[in-house]
Amino acid sequence: MSDRNPGYKRKDKNLIAGCLEIMASDLSEVDRVAKAFVLVTDALIRETENEIELARAMGDQGNLVKDQIKRNVIEFVQGIFNDAYWRVIGRKVEDVREQS
Repeated sequence: MSDRNPGYKRKDKNLIAGCLEIMASDLSEVDRVAKAFVLVTDALIRETENEIELARAMGDQGNLVKDQIKRNVIEFVQGIFNDAYWRVIGRKVEDVREQS
């Protein structure tokens, strides 16, 4: 993994460990990509949810709206990926979540 920031603000040890586990798995390449996509986007959503809670607690309306939009965009992108995966592979991304 590079040091470039792909959207999350800190290095999440669980995220890095999860990516390494996915890379070492016996899944097909497309399933590894799907599983990594889910792992990273779910981590981004969790982090954004924390930022939303912080903005609410501080009464920071500007950041609250920004973070809500960010969460919704990530969820929308997940939906697009899920649809494409289903159309091409014939399975739901949720099926890959459960594979090891």
